[in-house]
Amino acid sequence: MSFTTCLPQEILEGIIDFLHDDRRSLHACSLASLKLVTASRHHLYSETTISFSKFQRLLLLLDAPWSSLANTIIRLVITGEENPKKSAQERLARKRALKLAGGGVRKEHVFDNPSRIHERLQRVGSVRLSGIPSNAIPDSFWALLAAMKGVKAVETHRIGLQCPLSFFRFVASLPLLAKLSISRPTISTGATRLVASRTRTRICEGGGVDFLLPHTGTGPAIQMPLLDLRRTSQLPTQDQSLHASTVAGISVLEWMLIQNPRPSVKTLRLNLDYEQEMLSLLSTYLQSAGSQVENLCVVLPSCITGLHNMPLIELSQITRIQHLHVEGLFTSHDTSTHILEPYFRGLFAQLLCPSSLTNPVQRDAEVAAPSPLISQLTFTLTVDAKNEASFFGMPDHTMLQTFTWFSLPEIIEEVLAPFPDVLRTLQVQLRVRMAGAVSDRDRLYSEDVIRGGVWKKFAEQGRTLRVGILPMLDREGDYDDSP
Repeated sequence: MSFTTCLPQEILEGIIDFLHDDRRSLHACSLASLKLVTASRHHLYSETTISFSKFQRLLLLLDAPWSSLANTIIRLVITGEENPKKSAQERLARKRALKLAGGGVRKEHVFDNPSRIHERLQRVGSVRLSGIPSNAIPDSFWALLAAMKGVKAVETHRIGLQCPLSFFRFVASLPLLAKLSISRPTISTGATRLVASRTRTRICEGGGVDFLLPHTGTGPAIQMPLLDLRRTSQLPTQDQSLHASTVAGISVLEWMLIQNPRPSVKTLRLNLDYEQEMLSLLSTYLQSAGSQVENLCVVLPSCITGLHNMPLIELSQITRIQHLHVEGLFTSHDTSTHILEPYFRGLFAQLLCPSSLTNPVQRDAEVAAPSPLISQLTFTLTVDAKNEASFFGMPDHTMLQTFTWFSLPEIIEEVLAPFPDVLRTLQVQLRVRMAGAVSDRDRLYSEDVIRGGVWKKFAEQGRTLRVGILPMLDREGDYDDSP
């Protein structure tokens, strides 16, 4: 007699819960007894991750009348290619195959009973799309996602769009949507102003009923835990030929601005050298919803010319910031200290000081200024190969010995001097990226060099100073842990 017939169902489910991360054992249990099937398949398929190239296979499985996966999937994660490090020949062959299949867009599969698939995906409450190129997404894919009316959270990371309208229709069609995260989208249709203008005309001037979020004007604002509009490439382009990620950012901001109420962003990531059209839309959004931003990540331009031409973005509407992360610092920027020091003073004065400090009427009336909410500052520095010491083969930590850090410790103390309690509890994190393998000895020595340099006096005041030596990230920063 099988042990499953003797034990109560609660004990059997407890055993399955104990094996929640052992997929081989869970598969074996699901085949051993019908009493173990439900609990086993919950752990196996409640969060299903599948590459987009195999997504059709999942749909074929759900379309089968005998399928037992009905209403099992709760979180669906769809990624790009399984192996992103494919050879150039394989990628080229795949592109040619897609073009032969019909204009470079993946063929759409027609199912015999689409309603059955829709019914079996009604328990899906969370969808994440990651690393999917634009030529892989047919319109039927968005229609299928739109049929999942139980979705409450949508996350997108590095997805390419031929045109953003299909994506906006999908998001607006979800009646229970509460959270939406958008990270580094791109638009591939020429990446020109024409795409942005066409989107603006069809959404803003044409009424755009199909693009409005549910419960317009009556319900709470959609929460956006993350809005990452950083460029995939840090080299700014000419205004007449906007970068694909910048065009996507413009389209996303235009879509957000027609919503009522407007989505509430918690973590915002952006570049400091955007094109003028992007800056204008960003300023309009921050004027209405900037007070909801709690975490802000800003990226400096990597080239010296960009530093000289960088305007000071109006960010004073972000009044409740708790964590500020400054990316894009390079050791080669040390020659531009005369530019970055006044820039940081102006930037920190906007973000770290309440508006009452910059309002002459309130200041003259001696109105007590509220304390800023800032609790953490993070600075990411890259030790680049443009320094003479690196050119002659000297270790990276020798460059850190003379690095000035653009007088950041003094600027922070100066700006937060009226708020000693905030300054005392402030946490500062320094993230230093170095090329190549960094030995434990070099890592410890580099940390000692940083702590004994311009940050020494700052740390001696009893403040928290954390130093992390990190390997050089890939050019797109996929593994960045910014806020």
